[in-house]
Amino acid sequence: MTEQETPAEVIAEDAPVAAPLWSDNLKYASFYDRLGAFLVDFTVLLIPISFVLTQITTLLMGSPNLSQQELSVLVESQGNDAANMAALSQRLDRMVVEYALYGTLAGIAWVSFWFYRSATPGKMLFRIRIVDEVTGMPPTLKQYIIRYFGLVLSGIPVGLGFFWVQWNKRRRAWHDMMAGTLVVKKASLPEPQAEATRAKLSGNVAD
Repeated sequence: MTEQETPAEVIAEDAPVAAPLWSDNLKYASFYDRLGAFLVDFTVLLIPISFVLTQITTLLMGSPNLSQQELSVLVESQGNDAANMAALSQRLDRMVVEYALYGTLAGIAWVSFWFYRSATPGKMLFRIRIVDEVTGMPPTLKQYIIRYFGLVLSGIPVGLGFFWVQWNKRRRAWHDMMAGTLVVKKASLPEPQAEATRAKLSGNVAD
């Protein structure tokens, strides 16, 4: 370092120039790729989770409806209005528990598949992967958690956040934008991004 050069200038001069992150043939997963993957996930993940959830909720809270005997007792003691309110209250309580359990179980399943496989079963079948938008490497656990909660926001306005894939140049849904992720065709991943994904899938890379 000469007298005219400051440390900051030397660091800037020695800093490596960033190479292009993506190859020319990178292909983003289409809306229909992602829709097909979701339908597979619905079949192999959501339906079993819903079944397990029903069993757990019934075990914790009993039947979703008041029994005929319980209704009869309420009608006789407090009238039809009180019986209807009691039945409604029980259904609402059960709904809150079901949604909380459903969100928790689905979140564990989705984030686990994303974190350890970079894809859910449906995405694996359609050979598409989730990657970090900047590095192209498997995203972090924090990104996956943000992405999962982002799914809720994508679905609130009649699924607009999911349909956004159709109009976005990089085929990103709202939850991808929130988490800083892309969904791409596995075969189009360039090296070393593809190598990093393979290493993670084989368990040779620390998370």
